[in-house]
Amino acid sequence: MRGKPVINHVALTVDEGLLQGEKREKLKEFYGQVFGWTEIKQMTKDGKLFVFSLYRSGQFLYLLSGPKPSVMAGPDHFGIEVQTRKELDEMVAKAKECKQHLGKELQIIDTKCDTETPDLRLWNAYVRYLLPCMLEVQFYEDKKTGQTRTTMGW
Repeated sequence: MRGKPVINHVALTVDEGLLQGEKREKLKEFYGQVFGWTEIKQMTKDGKLFVFSLYRSGQFLYLLSGPKPSVMAGPDHFGIEVQTRKELDEMVAKAKECKQHLGKELQIIDTKCDTETPDLRLWNAYVRYLLPCMLEVQFYEDKKTGQTRTTMGW
């Protein structure tokens, strides 16, 4: 039997200025500090390409410059799942700490229970900094145990 394919990356077109100098350093610092992402240095091409390694080999965010940067509005996002509510809360707290010096460039939609079924709760928060779309951080809670729910059951 074959394995199930998994999504391994998201690619976004951004303004060239985001991928060079001070803006690139701000991007690296924020997403590294808040979410633990790291630059894949051998792929960086100043002003052209920047790639974040996410949480395991083969999982990354690919940012490339282009004449028409991606424009996303409202609920457009990509998401990551954490294994505990504590991880979700810690990421949101780190983002909020950054809000003091990043101002309006950093958007945070605070943690809430977004979906509730008889068996589970979906907790999530959204963060956007310099990128054209938001990042959703979510945690699935088993209502009976309060622990991580690893399957959705629908």
